[in-house]
Amino acid sequence: MPTWLGLEGLLAGFVGLVLLRAVIALLRTRAALELELAVVNGLRQRTWRALLHADWRFLSGLRRSQQASLLISNLDRVGFGLNQALAGFSAAVTLLALGLAALAISPLLALAAGAGCALVLLAYAGLRQRAASEGAALGRAWDQVHAALHDGLAALRLTKASGAEAQMERDAAEAFSGLAAARRSFVSNASLGALVLHGGGAVVLAVLVWLAISRWAVPLVSLLPMAALFARAVPLLGAVQEAWQQWHHARPALAESRALIVSAEAACEPPVRADAAPQLAQAITLAGAVVHYAGQPAAAVDAVSLVVPAGKITALVGPSGAGKSTLADLLAGLLAPDRGLVAIDGVPLDPAHQRAWRGQVAYIAQEPLLLAASLRENLRWGAPNATDARLWAALEDAAAADFVRALPAGLDTLLGDGGRALSGGERQRL
Repeated sequence: MPTWLGLEGLLAGFVGLVLLRAVIALLRTRAALELELAVVNGLRQRTWRALLHADWRFLSGLRRSQQASLLISNLDRVGFGLNQALAGFSAAVTLLALGLAALAISPLLALAAGAGCALVLLAYAGLRQRAASEGAALGRAWDQVHAALHDGLAALRLTKASGAEAQMERDAAEAFSGLAAARRSFVSNASLGALVLHGGGAVVLAVLVWLAISRWAVPLVSLLPMAALFARAVPLLGAVQEAWQQWHHARPALAESRALIVSAEAACEPPVRADAAPQLAQAITLAGAVVHYAGQPAAAVDAVSLVVPAGKITALVGPSGAGKSTLADLLAGLLAPDRGLVAIDGVPLDPAHQRAWRGQVAYIAQEPLLLAASLRENLRWGAPNATDARLWAALEDAAAADFVRALPAGLDTLLGDGGRALSGGERQRL
């Protein structure tokens, strides 16, 4: 120890190094979190944007519970896998630094240890591939959980009315069990791999020490620091292997997310044309309209021609599955026919005008959708800049003004999930 440094200086230097290491670790953790959040949020936003702007025909073929599973659970897995990959990279850098130090002390032992590390990582290739298949299984398990909960929550009233609580409970329990089994399988294999790696690392270290003493005549002054470096390297090698395995486990979720983004962006609607939107004064005309959904043996609408006159009430009547909803989607501009055309006052409704046309169409679904917000916010969802006077005029037109005035807070009444504070008829009128 230098005489000028003294005990106090040495201790102060030790404290400073510990604090510096803690600060570096803190900054690294924050940087890794920010990168993880940026990637995951970027994927979520891109996926959601792609879905919002996709063609309705593409959207109608998606399972909502599966997409919710992808947007929530799967992308969280991608974030965790990325975080683990960054931790593995950090461990690999530290492992490289230890290797360089070992090379400076004893090149022969360092190269032998490096070969041992490479063999260990190579031996785990099958386990990493298995992690990828287990990751895909976990994604399917999450899909089942989201589907069970989505369907169960949507059918609570029917479940209570029909006494099907036990069946719903069994369905959810089966989904939960599948998720637990998928997670248990991966954790079990990962733990077994860690056990084998540490045990194997200890064996490799023992063999190297034996070779160094018995065969290579490595001096003790070199052997002791090398043993310390090897002992430090074994857990780092385990961290690299675990991070690599975690990334393989998360990779199927990333692949599924990218596949959805690519397919949704490929189905993106064309941009709105700058010229005036179609204006209805005479009639909406369908001429030989054909709509065929992918995977269906027959066309939903086959060569239909009809005229819907303006200013009159037209009812489409027919049995279930006859194509009434598809015709409504054509008239509202949600769908474009595969063949034939939709015309507004004789002007064909091309894809670039569909979004503008939809802005002039009031579409009331069979099941009314209300947001868990105030009545005012629900009314302004379709017209964000509407004044209260315009809102009350719309309520009068829908014969809803009287029951809204009777609500405790009027337009500011909170409706609850799906508008549960209102009756079915009140929800439909809103």
